[in-house]
Amino acid sequence: MKVNSDFGRRKGICGLLLLLFAILLIGDVHPVSAASDSSYCYVRYYTRNGGREYKELRQKVRKGRTITLRTIPTETGQISLGWAKTKGGKVWRKQSSRVKITRNLNLYAIKKNRSVVVLCREDGRAYRTVSNEKGTAVFPLLDVGNGDMFLGWSKTKNRSSNPEYYAGDRIPSKTGTYYMVVFRQSQDQAPAVRATQNKFKRVYFVGDSRTYGMGVALGRAKPSDTVLICKRGEGLKWLQSTGFKQLYADVRKQPKDIKKAVIVNMGANDLWKNGMYSSYPEYMKKMAAKLKPYNCKMYYMSVNPVNSAMIKNYLGRVSRTEKQVRDFNRMIRTVICTRKGGYTYMDICSGLQKNGWISSKNNTGTYDGVHYSNETYLRIYDSCMEFLNK
Repeated sequence: MKVNSDFGRRKGICGLLLLLFAILLIGDVHPVSAASDSSYCYVRYYTRNGGREYKELRQKVRKGRTITLRTIPTETGQISLGWAKTKGGKVWRKQSSRVKITRNLNLYAIKKNRSVVVLCREDGRAYRTVSNEKGTAVFPLLDVGNGDMFLGWSKTKNRSSNPEYYAGDRIPSKTGTYYMVVFRQSQDQAPAVRATQNKFKRVYFVGDSRTYGMGVALGRAKPSDTVLICKRGEGLKWLQSTGFKQLYADVRKQPKDIKKAVIVNMGANDLWKNGMYSSYPEYMKKMAAKLKPYNCKMYYMSVNPVNSAMIKNYLGRVSRTEKQVRDFNRMIRTVICTRKGGYTYMDICSGLQKNGWISSKNNTGTYDGVHYSNETYLRIYDSCMEFLNK
């Protein structure tokens, strides 16, 4: 009986010790766990209205640490503005900002639909999207390939003339769809009947390779009263040293009383040269004064279009730009073609930009963006004759 009593007493003591150990163990665990949880914070990310948490973005951070806020998940056509501290509130911090975390934090995504303009090919196939958030984007210039000529942009599909917007124009809306206006080589037809004029007994064209190309296109059909004085690759300096002498010599051979038209088409080779803007008006005024006694009516033809995207593809660099052409024509129109300047402005450029033109150097399939197809040259010539008849 004594053995059993001792055994029972020992068993009771062991049980009591185990119970005390368990109590102590539980007591030790709880404070440690509580201390551990209180030293961490959670950053949770939600949709704007808090309806859904981006659980994959949740961050567990030790209190007092600095973290980088998560990137806002967006869908096509959206742009992220940042994170707000209240549902639908104002942006508190931009995504990827560095923030010190001292407590649990709920953040709400603020985003908006992206202002995107869709640019399409003439048949409606998507070509490119352009972000126009600030409203400062401009229409791009293109080389559409195959020798077809990109003219500009329109709100209407399948147009080959009359673009509503040109390359470099500001895109007028933050959203919307615009289509390329492309003039095909097959549409580049020479006039069926050669235009003539009946106001002048002699017509002089003075210019560079573009005037030379016109002469090649005319060939034997060039009227006997039309004289071309030109040299490829030259500009004002050639006119001053050589070109005017040739013109003056022929004018003096003609009877003084017959009406003569002088059409100057210079500038394509001087667009980028410093100082030429001031040199042209001064020399043109002297030239007009010297020819006035010989019954010469002076005209200045616009510098006609270029396509700098085509030029770059051909040369590997841009030698002339559309802006240079616009600026030079503005100078011709406002300074040279005035009562004091003595010239009448012959605007052929606007008609080509509107109705279409093709760049094919000597009709060889070399699309250099500067010179024209024979058909375009003949259309230019006819436009000049029609202008003289006005």
